[in-house]
Amino acid sequence: MSIELLIELQKECTELAVAGTDLSIGNFKLEKLLPKFEKIGEKIKLFKMVSDRIKNLLNSEKEESADNLIALSTLVNAILLTQAQTGIEGKINVLEGCNKKINTCTQNRKIEPVVQALTSTGGGRYAVIEEAFKEGVFSDTRLLPLLIMGLDDKYAEIGQLIYDKLSLHSDEIPLSLLQETFNRQGKKGDALRLRLIAKGLEDGGRELCINLLEDSSKEVKVEAVTILGNFNDTEGILTDRTKAEILLEQAKSKIKDIRKAAYLGLVKINTEDAKEELKKAIKKSDYNIVLEVMEENYLENYENGVLNHADILVTGLKDAYGKMVKNNTLSNLDKIIEILKELRIYKSEEAFKFLIKCLEEDIMVDWEKTQYSNVMSVERYIINCIAEYENIPQEVLELIETRKERNGGRIFDLAFKVSLNNRKSEEVYGIYSPYFINKTIKKDILENALEHFSKYLGYTDRNCARHGWYRNLGEDEIKTMLEPVCKEFDKRWINIFKEYSAYGLLAYTIDEKDTATIEFMANKIKNFQHMKKDVRARFREYSIAFMDITIGLIKIGHEQAYEAILEDLKNPRSFSTMDEMLLFIPYLPQSYREDLKKFIKDSRNSDKYVSNSYEATRLITMEDILNSFK
Repeated sequence: MSIELLIELQKECTELAVAGTDLSIGNFKLEKLLPKFEKIGEKIKLFKMVSDRIKNLLNSEKEESADNLIALSTLVNAILLTQAQTGIEGKINVLEGCNKKINTCTQNRKIEPVVQALTSTGGGRYAVIEEAFKEGVFSDTRLLPLLIMGLDDKYAEIGQLIYDKLSLHSDEIPLSLLQETFNRQGKKGDALRLRLIAKGLEDGGRELCINLLEDSSKEVKVEAVTILGNFNDTEGILTDRTKAEILLEQAKSKIKDIRKAAYLGLVKINTEDAKEELKKAIKKSDYNIVLEVMEENYLENYENGVLNHADILVTGLKDAYGKMVKNNTLSNLDKIIEILKELRIYKSEEAFKFLIKCLEEDIMVDWEKTQYSNVMSVERYIINCIAEYENIPQEVLELIETRKERNGGRIFDLAFKVSLNNRKSEEVYGIYSPYFINKTIKKDILENALEHFSKYLGYTDRNCARHGWYRNLGEDEIKTMLEPVCKEFDKRWINIFKEYSAYGLLAYTIDEKDTATIEFMANKIKNFQHMKKDVRARFREYSIAFMDITIGLIKIGHEQAYEAILEDLKNPRSFSTMDEMLLFIPYLPQSYREDLKKFIKDSRNSDKYVSNSYEATRLITMEDILNSFK
């Protein structure tokens, strides 16, 4: 009873503090509470002190009311704090399935906004939760139940964020807590719970997932099938049925997402039954799902190795191609293109032979005048697949080369790519250089060909052949350009690189004995330096050209490059390129670094120096880089 009275009085004090302390003088609520405290105060001295302070407040002068209200509130709060419950009755049990040490030391001011974000709706909550993870707030054990409930958040991104963080420390999550809140008829949140439970149960998760294949929601069932597909069943311990049997059964589901989960498991199994099911699916309307899971599986597991699915893809390609030829219709064209995109990753003798057959039959030429935009794309995809093979037969190579001018040079760049990998360098130059010199093919197609040239030589950056507007120079790219050229090439291409402003290729292939090219690049960098500052800052392409040329001159130790770098560091062209210029500092000789140190010191001693300006930050960054050298 006394605790309730104190809480009521505490609430009244809080309201008076907000409304105004002068309202406490003669306040009828306080007058109503006073007799109750006086009665208890006859037995308990502390409550007599409370009743005395209530009287003082009721009878206060206006200027004294604030002090008297504070005195009363302080006393009431102190009593309530000492009366708070600090434990619970009963035996304390260890949380099962949890290796987490109990932590309840996080300050309440940090916990409160997180609790609010997890128990409410509205915008801004994702940022609060994400920041709390960064600060380690969720290490507090008291937040675990709320976190697990957060998996069900209506804003799916929050549930996914919580799962991603919890999965990193799944051994610290009480399995009992996950299992108690799991609903087999639930939605996305329960699918995420199942993923965590299965991870915690390890081999025991198989039986759970098999059980969930019956009488569970779509989301939970999809997750169960996905988990089963990822289990390694090489020892045949997946209960009484093998993994393949279960997945084959689920592949017959009427629900697309369940079939997709089953296919995702089947592409990881090297059995005839699994292959046959995938071959059947790729010939039907599910072909797009099969291609999707193949791509997904490749991206996730290519570093560890994936099964070669060329035979499955060829089955789908032959079926679609045969129907198109038989019916003389373009209805399967999109399907053919999608299969060809995936077939580029996988190789087989059967696939190569069929690609050659498609190329030789050349049925697309009969439809090239139609309005269907993808007709001529098929030829590009076929040649792109063929280009992945080595030692292409001479007759096939010549067939591809004879078509390089067709349809405005639509396959010119791919024919160039095939020739690069299968002909001597002087032969490639003799066949293709006239098109670059005479410009008989569109410029963008020729530039695409130069991109293939850069990859062939070993410089893999896709923009090296042209200065793209949004290309960002990186430290790895500089290192790559400074390495020796991986393959021999006809040096006559250098003049074509100059003509097409392929400064990245010029930089990568520069030879210190080629005085003409060195002079060309030195003059280019001088021209760039003399351009008006506002023009250089506005046009990103000039910056890229400048940096490519600079790297080339660094490669041969040319003084012009060091002078240009030093000038640009002292007088940056624009904010956007400053970070890239900083990457060049490690390549400056010692004398230039000393010059830069002197510039930093003089700038700080200048009358124009402002400590919190962008200029000051720039100087600090340069100084940090310089100090990192031994």
